[in-house]
Parts: sequence; C-alpha cells; structure tokens
Amino acid sequence: MKISGHTSKMLLWACLIISTFVMTGTAHATDQKDLAVAEKTLPLLQDKLSGNVNVAIIYDPAVSTSKADADAIKAALEGNSSAAGATLVPVMVTPTELSKLGQAKLALVAYGMKTSFDAIATAAATSGTLTISADLECVKANKCVLGVVSSPTVDIYYSKTAADAGKIVFAPAFTMLVKQI
Repeated sequence: MKISGHTSKMLLWACLIISTFVMTGTAHATDQKDLAVAEKTLPLLQDKLSGNVNVAIIYDPAVSTSKADADAIKAALEGNSSAAGATLVPVMVTPTELSKLGQAKLALVAYGMKTSFDAIATAAATSGTLTISADLECVKANKCVLGVVSSPTVDIYYSKTAADAGKIVFAPAFTMLVKQI
C-alpha cells in the first residue's frame, strides 16, 4: 500500500501524540494556541521586549517527549517570529547549557523537564529571564513564572515567587487576568 505525503505526516503526528500520552499520562503538549496565549502576556511586561529577542527553548534531548515538544515549539516560533513588537529568535538549550539564559529574555520550558526545574529556576532568576511553560507542574513548583493552557479553556497561571526571584514585573492589570499560584 502506498501512503501519500499528507497521510504519512498525519500518521507521524498521531504517533507523536500517542507516545506523549503513553509516556506522560496526558495528551497535552505545547501547541500553537499555548504559544499564542504566552505571546499575549508579553506586552504586559513592565520592561517591554524589542528588537531581536533570543527565546531559549529548554529541553532534555534524552527525553523523547521533551525533544518532540521543543522541536514543535521551535517550528511554531520560526513560522511566527514576531510578538509584542519584538522578533523572537528561538535557541535550543539543554540543561547543561543553562548559562545561555543570560542571553535570553524569554525561556519556554518544554515538557519532561521536572528533574531540571530547580536548575532552570536558578539560572532564570540569576539572568532575569521570564520562564513560560505549558507544563503546569513547573509553575505549581514555583520554578516557572507563567504556565499557559489553551484547551479546553484559556488559563494563565502565575508564580509570584518565581517572578520575584527573577525580578520579572508585569503591569498591575496583569494580576487580574491570571490565576496566581
């Protein structure tokens, strides 16, 4: 049986979704809608982003769900590279490369990073990097500043503890829009 290019792509995505479900117990990974929600928070930063902004995509290459999530995040950013008046430039970062956060104002934390949450939080706080993840465990642990969920409803979770550690400040109206952890 011959499989068309479109069908093979659909099968590949189905396999990725199923493998994510089997390995993490959830079928949710960072998607385009999550990234769009995250981008909507950027104009609410007190220190506005402008020009070329390096966006660290933090992932673990040894964890297949993390690598797949990071690749999807990178592809989405490359397809839509501007937000809040800035050009977002994705940079893949592994746990051993967290010193690169000093060159990034924004970090997107992929799924599968739980064992690195402490190191990520420390590096982000030191560099003043805003951390965002669709993995709400990162925010609940006060290791990421923002957690975004776009399905079934749009929710933004906020860790004031993580924000204070990194000296990340949002406009006062921001706290009315989010669920504070």
